[in-house]
Amino acid sequence: MKDIVKADQAELRVIQSPDTFIQQAIEKGSDVAVLSGLYDLKQRYDADLAKKAFHEAMAKFQSIRPELVKTSKVDFNQTHYKFCGLSEIEKQIKEPLTECGLSFRFENVREEQETGLSCIVTHILGHSERTTLFAPVDSSGAKNTIQAIGSRNTYLQRYTLVSALALTSADDDDDGVSSGDMPYIKLLEHNEAVRENLQAIMAIKDSMAEEDYESAAMYQYELGKEVMEALWIAPSKGGIFTTKEVAQLKGDEMGAARREYIKSKGEDA
Repeated sequence: MKDIVKADQAELRVIQSPDTFIQQAIEKGSDVAVLSGLYDLKQRYDADLAKKAFHEAMAKFQSIRPELVKTSKVDFNQTHYKFCGLSEIEKQIKEPLTECGLSFRFENVREEQETGLSCIVTHILGHSERTTLFAPVDSSGAKNTIQAIGSRNTYLQRYTLVSALALTSADDDDDGVSSGDMPYIKLLEHNEAVRENLQAIMAIKDSMAEEDYESAAMYQYELGKEVMEALWIAPSKGGIFTTKEVAQLKGDEMGAARREYIKSKGEDA
């Protein structure tokens, strides 16, 4: 039995943390360079432990997370759907997050000309990861500037939080995607399409400014139907094309140029 205890103690002496090394270095009177190197080692060691703990906590959260219950209703004219509001989401996930040592916060972000919001999930040991979405302000209806920004931020808070924690709904409906949330879903798709295809989009805009519809039709064709559908957002709702450009895209000259280019590719117009 004593031999086993001695073996375990020997193993413990081998498996030492950077804190132990730092303490030993201080006791030996090591110079600043050695202590600085050990401190850097400790930072990396602690960061690795924190990251591992974060992922373990997220795995645990996924096993105990609630299925969101949609308690809010929208009934307006022909629009009818249920959804889980931000405050209700926070209420339903509060205890599971606490049990896993996790918390979250939101942070406004800006990239070039786009504004958005990040949901940052943090573990008690310090490691955090973020989920970010971009969208223009919600200027629909009679909202003033502050209300439009607030509406956009509430929407992004809800969706970044749901995405960051991989939350699901217990209901079978589409969370308003077919109605109330669809404008914002389309805006998110629009912004993603702009980020990934900006050079081709600017080529279309430049071509139409010069009334070079053949080139515009070529760029539009190469972008593809799916991307163009994502870009088809009204200028008043944050679309990349101006009112004049939208009229050109719908115009007879552009239509004729598009049909000719499609024929040149050996396809039916």
